[in-house]
Amino acid sequence: MRNLTLIATAALLTLGACATPGDGAPPPVNPLARYSLQVEPGVDRIALAVHDDGLSANQRAALSDLAGRYADSRADWLRIEAPAGEDPAASAQAYAVKDALQTMGVPGERIMVVGYSAPDPRAPILAGFAVLLGVAIERQQADARFQDALQYQALLTREMSHRVKNSLTSIVGLLRVQARSIDSQDVKNALEDASLRVSTIAEVHDHLWRSSHIGYVELADFMAKLCKKLRGHTGKHALHCHADPMLLSADHAIPLGLLINELVTNAVKYAYPEGSGDIEVSAREIDGHLHVEVSDHGAGLPEGFDIDQPRASLGFKIVSGMVRQLRGHLTLSKDRTGTRFLLDLPILPVPKKPVPILS
Repeated sequence: MRNLTLIATAALLTLGACATPGDGAPPPVNPLARYSLQVEPGVDRIALAVHDDGLSANQRAALSDLAGRYADSRADWLRIEAPAGEDPAASAQAYAVKDALQTMGVPGERIMVVGYSAPDPRAPILAGFAVLLGVAIERQQADARFQDALQYQALLTREMSHRVKNSLTSIVGLLRVQARSIDSQDVKNALEDASLRVSTIAEVHDHLWRSSHIGYVELADFMAKLCKKLRGHTGKHALHCHADPMLLSADHAIPLGLLINELVTNAVKYAYPEGSGDIEVSAREIDGHLHVEVSDHGAGLPEGFDIDQPRASLGFKIVSGMVRQLRGHLTLSKDRTGTRFLLDLPILPVPKKPVPILS
């Protein structure tokens, strides 16, 4: 059995002809007196618009023809479709069409009035907005995951620096315990020097895990803490320290700390052989370079001393190694009494924004 479908819709102003796909435009006939079949397997369909003043003569003629085809087709029912909820008038018009069909011999129990949802003209805009909203939500979620990963990485880095600092502090303690149990003064001095070097590295890691910038230390704070530790080993000498406030990468802070430790230790041992005096340490940023100065007003270095010549002492070997690691340049000033070492090294760029750290 075939089912006949009648569309009653307020969206049409005349009898509409549903063009058959592939057949081109409908023939130029009076739009108020024609109907056509929509290609749909097993279904005959007529598009009809009912005016407020009722069915026109042409519309009644079309309905009469449809009623006749319904009778000839022995269809189970004839269905009238109208927009549901969008326009109450369209529903009333659909029932007017049903009444007209009943007067034309179609049994009322065989006529169904079916509501359908008319397409919303805003649907494409809403669909596009939904896509953009979905993309924005996905981007926000991806950014949140990325920030969580950064925070987790920062937390691991800080924890690693903290553990390294604790381990190095334990080594410093072991070296000092060992030094106290040694009778030889030379060995005792060597162990004390070693403990100072390890303590300097531990000081850098202590600042790393506290810093808001992962992998960087605050130079002024680091220098103040380093000099405070060194004052415990300078005896009667006065150690003065000054540093500009700036961030210094860990790749620079560790060798710089070791270099300052060696030069200060050397001044403590040899600058004032017959008494005490001042030792000065300063670090200043000038034109993208860090200028570090370690000086004293003591006896000075031996005649003919050449800083570029290889030295047998471990201290100067460490100084030379640290200068190479920093890719800097170390010079010895001889324009005054005492000794003044000048170190010039390039500064690594600092990130504009600190990596957030979970507390």
